[in-house]
Amino acid sequence: MFNYSFKPGFKEKICLFREYGFEYIHWCDDWDNNIIYSDEEIITFKQITKDFGIICQDVHGTSTPKYRIDSLDPEDRKGYLRLLKNRIKLCSELGGDCVVFHPPKIENEDSSLKLEIAIESLRSVESICNDLGIRLAIENCYGGDEGLIDQLLSRFDPDFLGICFDSGHANIHGNFEASYINKKRLLATHLHDNKGDSDSHQIPFWGTVNWIKVIDLIVSSSFMKPLNLEVTYYKGISEGSMRDFLGLSQFAAEKLLRMTAILR
Repeated sequence: MFNYSFKPGFKEKICLFREYGFEYIHWCDDWDNNIIYSDEEIITFKQITKDFGIICQDVHGTSTPKYRIDSLDPEDRKGYLRLLKNRIKLCSELGGDCVVFHPPKIENEDSSLKLEIAIESLRSVESICNDLGIRLAIENCYGGDEGLIDQLLSRFDPDFLGICFDSGHANIHGNFEASYINKKRLLATHLHDNKGDSDSHQIPFWGTVNWIKVIDLIVSSSFMKPLNLEVTYYKGISEGSMRDFLGLSQFAAEKLLRMTAILR
């Protein structure tokens, strides 16, 4: 929630989440940089979450301009895999069950080459995931990435690879149906709202996301984990103070839970 604006320490952040009634987190810190967590840091994170009664259910893997799953430079790809393995370990230690990653991004490049590089990258972490009981979830991120996601899913067993559904991205790119088709492999959720023009990451019911369709996707899948709000407080976009934002997030979460109960 606080990655891009308000940046408290981890303990302060967890305390705020608990104060506003949240019991589960999706670890999203440092997804966009190359920070490697030490064993000592992971132990500290584990103790803090335990002390506050917070459960980490999944982790957002890293993706930077340099370190990506489809990096063409072998050294950059090695850097990406070091980060991915670190987040897999973090997820296991915190008691989570999957790590989310971004798919290859095709920009006037050979899609078949990038696909094969991504497949090779996934193959290289398959054994550690199996050993630790962690699955990977590919996130819908870009316009036109449905084909690549389908191809990756077809190359790996559901016990290793599934999807993370991002409601905001689907709203921007108009590719909701692609995630609906793959709903039986849903492992994680990134629920947030926008007005279809930018990736605002605002509270559900703020923008134009069709939340009835989103909840229908979730309840008609095999997904049974708590829902995750991937929302961010932006001054100038978000209403009120940070605490107002947390209160509104809590209200939106409760509304989504009521919708889920009705549609189930």
